[in-house]
Amino acid sequence: MLRLIKETLQDFLGYTSLHGLGRIGAGKHIVQKIIWGLLFLAAACMCFYQVYRLALQYVRKETSTKIVMDYKALDFPDVTICNLNPASYTKVKGIKELYQVLQEAADRSNLSSLVPVV
Repeated sequence: MLRLIKETLQDFLGYTSLHGLGRIGAGKHIVQKIIWGLLFLAAACMCFYQVYRLALQYVRKETSTKIVMDYKALDFPDVTICNLNPASYTKVKGIKELYQVLQEAADRSNLSSLVPVV
């Protein structure tokens, strides 16, 4: 019976994917097996301790919330319309046909004039 338990345990340790337990089964010397066993037990105890602490923290349902809201009047943002047109007014005015087309487009768009406002 003891031999069957030892073989089953050895088989389990050889095929398990738990980190550390496979090293216990693969250890050549008893010292290696003891060291790996102690390391595995320490890691398992630490894992259970952390799970226990997190469970207690969850059950306590402690919350700390701090909300600060300031309602201040907002300044109206300055609006700037930038002319990104690379065509220069003086150069366009020199080409009469182009100036007329642009002036007609401005008139249709309800723009007062193509004269730049400074």
